[in-house]
Amino acid sequence: MQNAECLAIVLSLIAVFQSWYSIRKSNRPYISIQLIPYNKRVYLKIKNNGNQDAKINNVSYLGAAEIENINRDHMPLNNCNPFTLAPNEAKLGLIDMKLINSEIEIKYSSGLRRFTYKRKLESLGTNVFINSEDRPFIDTLR
Repeated sequence: MQNAECLAIVLSLIAVFQSWYSIRKSNRPYISIQLIPYNKRVYLKIKNNGNQDAKINNVSYLGAAEIENINRDHMPLNNCNPFTLAPNEAKLGLIDMKLINSEIEIKYSSGLRRFTYKRKLESLGTNVFINSEDRPFIDTLR
């Protein structure tokens, strides 16, 4: 009888841990980026696809220091003050075309948990669509 009770306790603890782990993985911010070509310009969209607020602590462009004649005003959110993205919220910024094919690194946090998103800014494909909610905002950036 004692072995069965120990086994039941161990299985219960495993189930509790698995539940805690899956809840922790699903309740966090997930940052994504997208390059949006529009009116002969390219915009960088940073979006929080998770279900928790994401505090963006730093956005940096790796290798940008080696790029000659880069327009520092067209490096969206580069070395910016920390800001928060709510779930499904996005920020857009005009990006210098010389940054295409460089690497972006976004450091963000949620509560005490810290995350890093690192990705190469890929060349623009032919099938990039602009979400209808982004058009009015992009039109104001001209």
